[in-house]
Amino acid sequence: MQISSLEEGSGPIVAKLKAVYSRLVWAIVLKNRGFGLPFQLISRTSNPRSRKRRAASRKAVRMRAHPLVRPLALLAMMVTWPLLVWRGVRGLSDEERAGRSRLYVAWLSLTANFSPSNLVDCGCLHRPVHSIDDVIEPLETIQLMVRLRSAMAGGETKWMEVINNKAKFAHFCAENDLPHPALYGSWDGTGERLRAVQAFGRPAPNGDIVLKPACSARGRGIELWSKQQGAELWSKDEGEALTFEQLEDRCRNAALRDGGAMLQERAICSPNLHLANPTQSPTVRVWMGTWPTGEHEAFGQYMNYPAHDGFVSHYVNGGSLLGVEESTGVLFAPKPAGYRYDSEAAQNIGRQLPHWEEGLVMLERAQSRVPAYSIILGWDIVFTVTGPVLLEANFAFPITPAYMINGTSADLTRLEDFYAAWIERLSL
Repeated sequence: MQISSLEEGSGPIVAKLKAVYSRLVWAIVLKNRGFGLPFQLISRTSNPRSRKRRAASRKAVRMRAHPLVRPLALLAMMVTWPLLVWRGVRGLSDEERAGRSRLYVAWLSLTANFSPSNLVDCGCLHRPVHSIDDVIEPLETIQLMVRLRSAMAGGETKWMEVINNKAKFAHFCAENDLPHPALYGSWDGTGERLRAVQAFGRPAPNGDIVLKPACSARGRGIELWSKQQGAELWSKDEGEALTFEQLEDRCRNAALRDGGAMLQERAICSPNLHLANPTQSPTVRVWMGTWPTGEHEAFGQYMNYPAHDGFVSHYVNGGSLLGVEESTGVLFAPKPAGYRYDSEAAQNIGRQLPHWEEGLVMLERAQSRVPAYSIILGWDIVFTVTGPVLLEANFAFPITPAYMINGTSADLTRLEDFYAAWIERLSL
C-alpha cells in the first residue's frame, strides 16, 4: 500500500486524505487476513435468529467507521471481496480444503460471507459438513459482543481492566474468595510494584514459580522456574539458579519491557490426567453466560492441551483440543475432523476431570461476582488434586470451538437464543 506517497504534502487536505486512505486500507485489507469481512454484506442463512444476529453484528461493525467512510468502504468491499476471497482460497492447502475444489470454496465464501480461513476453522468444508446456519462467525461475534457490552456498561471500564490484566484478576479472585494460584508480586509498566495479594495466605513461595506478562495472551512470554530441592533457589530449563529476590528483579525488568509482569504460584495439574511431561498445565475453558434475567448457563467447554515440549496450553501454539462432557466432565475426541489432537492428548480420552461439578459451581459463583455487562466470559481453569483453580477470564472470542468440538448444534441453538435475548433486551 503506497501510503508513503501521501506523505509528501503537508496541508490539511492531504492529511485528511491520508487518514481516510489509511482507515480504508485497515478496514478493507488488513482485517481480512484470516478473520472475515469488516463490513458485513448480506449472507445466506435460513435461520431467523441467525439473520437477526448477523444484522445486529453488521450494524455494530459499520458503526465503528465514520459515516462518510461507510458508503465508500461498502462499495470498495463489494469490488475487492471476490479478489480477496480468491487470494485466500489459493493460500489453503489440499488438506485444509478437505478435497473440495478451489472454485467450490470460493463460491461458498462469497455466498456465505465467510473468509476461506473461517470456513476451515469452523469445519464447514469437512464431511459431514457444518452448514452456515450451524456456525457463528468469529468476527461478527466479537463486534456484536463489543456493542452489547458498550450498551450495558455506559462507559464504565473497571471490569475491562480486571479482565485484561492478570495481576488485577488475581486481586479480584482473592477479594471474592475464589480459588486462584497465589500471587507473589506484580509490577506495572513503570517498574512500580503493585499491592501484593497472598491468595492462599502464604508468606513466601515454597514451590515452582511462574513469571508471566500481566497482559499477554496465548502463552506468550511465560517462564517456569522450578524450585531446587533443599535450597531457596529456582532454575529455568536447568540453567542458572536464582534467589527469590533475583526473580523479583527479573520480573521487574520484564514489566518494563512488556507493560506489566507478575510472579505466581504454579497450579499443578491433577495426576488423574496423562501428561507428556510433569510440568505441563492443561487448562479447561468454559464459556459461562448471564441471561438478561440474571440466570447463569454454561454454553460450551473444551480442554487446551499443551504441545509435547510445552508448559502452557494453547491450540495456536501447537497444542491439542479435547471436548468435555458438560454433565460428567469426561474428555472426548473432537468430532469434526478439522480439530487436531496428538497421541499424548489422546491418552486422556475417556478420563474424567476431577472435581468437575465443584468447578461448575465455582464458575457460577464467579459469574455472579462480575458486572452484568460482561454477558458471557471464557473462564480458564486448572483442575488440581485439591480442586479447581481459576487462572483468568476472557472476553475474547471465538466461542466456535466450544460447540463445534461437540459435533452438534444443540449448544448453538441455546447460544442463538442467548444472543437474541440480549439484542431484544437492549433494543439493538
